[in-house]
Amino acid sequence: MSSRECQKLDWDNHKIQCNETGRRAEEISRALNVDPPTTVPTTAREINDALVRWIELQRPIIILSSIHALRLQSTPERCFSDVFVITLKSNFSNLVNSPTTSFLVEYAHTQSLESFFGDRSSSYRLMDEQLLVQSRDIRADGGFGIVMIAINVPQFSQSHTLPFACTKAVMPELSCMKWNSHWKQHLMDTVASGLIGLAPDV
Repeated sequence: MSSRECQKLDWDNHKIQCNETGRRAEEISRALNVDPPTTVPTTAREINDALVRWIELQRPIIILSSIHALRLQSTPERCFSDVFVITLKSNFSNLVNSPTTSFLVEYAHTQSLESFFGDRSSSYRLMDEQLLVQSRDIRADGGFGIVMIAINVPQFSQSHTLPFACTKAVMPELSCMKWNSHWKQHLMDTVASGLIGLAPDV
């Protein structure tokens, strides 16, 4: 989709997603060009590799959804009180032809940061504390902080944490975004479609 078409849809709301796609074009290209597995992943490592690849490909829509889910435009303090949680289910029948749909969104919600940290093992505690320190530094510098995004696949006991830094640099993009009350359906539909953001033409 061209940037002009994207603007016609709703450029204010697509700007974060489009720009994040553009910023991460190299990583997305690498993830797309990884040789796909010839068989359905079965081992924990194979499933983890497929999940990491999916996260890299779907990162733009994941980040956009986290902003709307937490309503950061009006409640930036939720960077310090809540985490955005996405629950996935596998869709490995499409893994070879469509790595972007190798997992589908089953549910998405917000959870208090306190209960999220409490549910995690002690091995993550130092990393969590370091992220909170970085988040406070970003806030002190004029940004919002770090958005914590948890991505879980319960059927395989797999989980990943994706921190997104809402720094001062992205404030202009956030300031003109209107809240999308249908963010959850938009996330599910975009992932199911196999689209990778809406990158503007360069």
